[in-house]
Amino acid sequence: MNLIQKSAKSVVFGDNVTKNSADNTQNAPYFPHYKMGMPQDTFSKALDEKQKKLDKKEKFLTYFNVITTALLVGFIGFPIVSKLLKDRKINKEVMSRIDLGKINHPEYRAAIQDHLANGNMHAINQLLELDKISATKHGLVNIEEVTKKLNENIIGMDSVKAELRKLAVQMNHNVEHGIKSEAPLVICLAGPPGTGKTSVAKAFAEALGIPFHKIEMGGASGASKLRGVEGQYVNSCAGEVARAQVNNGTNRILYCLDEAEKVAKDTQHGDPHSALASLTDNSGKFGDDFLKASVDTSDSIVIMTVNDKNQLPEYIRNRAKIIDIPPYTQEVKAKIADIKLRQLLKNKKLEDLVQLDTSANNNVYEEIIRLVPNDEGGRQTVKALNESLLPAIELVLKGERANNSVFFNLRNSAQKIEVAKLSPDGKIIIDSDFVKRWLGPDSDNLWKDIVIN
Repeated sequence: MNLIQKSAKSVVFGDNVTKNSADNTQNAPYFPHYKMGMPQDTFSKALDEKQKKLDKKEKFLTYFNVITTALLVGFIGFPIVSKLLKDRKINKEVMSRIDLGKINHPEYRAAIQDHLANGNMHAINQLLELDKISATKHGLVNIEEVTKKLNENIIGMDSVKAELRKLAVQMNHNVEHGIKSEAPLVICLAGPPGTGKTSVAKAFAEALGIPFHKIEMGGASGASKLRGVEGQYVNSCAGEVARAQVNNGTNRILYCLDEAEKVAKDTQHGDPHSALASLTDNSGKFGDDFLKASVDTSDSIVIMTVNDKNQLPEYIRNRAKIIDIPPYTQEVKAKIADIKLRQLLKNKKLEDLVQLDTSANNNVYEEIIRLVPNDEGGRQTVKALNESLLPAIELVLKGERANNSVFFNLRNSAQKIEVAKLSPDGKIIIDSDFVKRWLGPDSDNLWKDIVIN
């Protein structure tokens, strides 16, 4: 019995009152618009009509809710269902295209079967590419070309270049005698900041004619950068070791692990030192969590750059060929300053407007090095050229020219100050005096005192 029928019974027959009681109107507040004195048939008919209207309204709302829910589910669910069906179709197509018997690597074969069951097509494609790569054979490197490239790209560091040449010769020896590498060649370049360790690694890769892949390890708090992220997580992907091989189509890659000693230990996300140990051990295999398989690193080169080799765990340090990178000599710093300054001038299209004085008594580079002390790697020297000397040259080119010199007006004074000399053909002379003026201890006052239009 529904609510209306219950209400009607209470009104018509009353609770604890007689049918025609005069007090019925006081006990029936439910339907004030019905007269309590009307006949029972008329009253029941009115109730039935009202019930039918409510039933129609309830039925309409029910249908409306069902239809809107169906539309909403269809709108959201259709892409999901479509993707599942599409992935299922792709899986069948890939499965029909893949001849598991022709996959060279047994571990890849098993991993592909696992990923097919989970629909991880990205991992399958990468594993197929890695399987092709694993069958690649590598040839000899040209030692003369190696020597040439190292000399072109590395200033000084003769002992470092000699060590790298020896390693290249050893690689050729293994190829010539059919000696299969069982582990990657591991090198540790140790030296002060700014001494060009990463540049040395890049130059070695170019000299060997193999891809260079830099991996920033400083501050890495987990192993996922190297090992990848498992497929069930958001933004899951293969690690950088595997991706570098897939992207370059070869497993002979020079991996440069920059600032390897500065990783942060995080056992929750995998200890990066443990991943480093796995990458540098003598198995030649490096497990990737996303691919659920090992990557062949036996033909790779792993170079770790560190400022302090003693900060590396001993078990990692013992696996590497340690090459110490010495601080730059004055001569090397001067060559670097020459290269960088000429490059800056060329980029600004100023090389034809200035004359660099490299004479013994007025050498511009010797003065630059003298004014930037305690710069073992030359990084601060390059910074001074870019941030101080180059803006000064650009400013002087706007000065007033007279009597083979360039002048600027002094602030709050009628006097002028000489800021540079001119060559006979009107070029700004960049010599030791110019460097002292614009890089020396009084350079800030000079910038404040002159009037710059």
